[in-house]
Amino acid sequence: MRHLLSHRSGIPDDWADPAFLDLIVQDPERRWRPEETVQYVKEHCPARFAPGSGFLYSDVGYNLLGLVIENVTGRPLHQVQRDLLFEPLGMRHTYRPSHESARPGIPGRGPSKRYLGDLECSAMPAVLTADWAGGGLVSTTEDLNRFLRAFVRGEVFADPKSKDRMLDWQSSGPYHDYGLGVSRVDFERSGQPGHAGLGELWGHRGTSQNFLFYWPERDIVLTGTMNQIACREDLYTMLARILRALPAGHSDWTPSAPAEYHRAAIRDLAAKLPRRGPDGVCGSHGDRGEG
Repeated sequence: MRHLLSHRSGIPDDWADPAFLDLIVQDPERRWRPEETVQYVKEHCPARFAPGSGFLYSDVGYNLLGLVIENVTGRPLHQVQRDLLFEPLGMRHTYRPSHESARPGIPGRGPSKRYLGDLECSAMPAVLTADWAGGGLVSTTEDLNRFLRAFVRGEVFADPKSKDRMLDWQSSGPYHDYGLGVSRVDFERSGQPGHAGLGELWGHRGTSQNFLFYWPERDIVLTGTMNQIACREDLYTMLARILRALPAGHSDWTPSAPAEYHRAAIRDLAAKLPRRGPDGVCGSHGDRGEG
């Protein structure tokens, strides 16, 4: 279980196999069962290393964990998530579109789009069902902020040692570490001048350069999306620029703050970020609404 949670099982990622991606594109309306993704990897993707001896991100490893949860609880994964996380934390807009009805959205803000080049692929049933326990949720920046805040404050688990175990870091890259379902970006190890003095971020990124990170240095949560799988912009370089551009005393979005405060803060931040030409733009096709 720990090897699966920390991506140290050696089980390959089905999404990294071009033949699997071909199956997704050829039949975008297909509804995959998690057992089918596991079987595909067993038949087509040899193990990369002995369990515990390396790091390799694997969505199918999380599909295995989702099956464990269903077996232990006797309930569907989306219902367990709703009962134990979404409802208690007040995440009113978060749901699993491939398995349950849509939750009320925020007026005037539709879901953001996800693109692979010019191919819009955010709502494909094949993508959402094959991803399953590795992702596949629709949420909002408000709900994601609420979730990560609760995690940081120790309000997610009855046993505080569970959070400590999740933050037991092991190296997963040049300046990255991974715990149990959560990653750390240690800017001080990157050697890049633009990263110096920023400390670290905890959280996660996604394939379309969507992100949810906590910055302990300033007690700030950053969440958003660049909407583009084939993005040429380095996500961590962009986040570093945002951290440096944040004004003193700035905090993340909170429901009690006036809407005009947030609009003014966003305008001020955008004005400070470097401009890029068309060849450097990421996510230019998508709406920046719900994440």
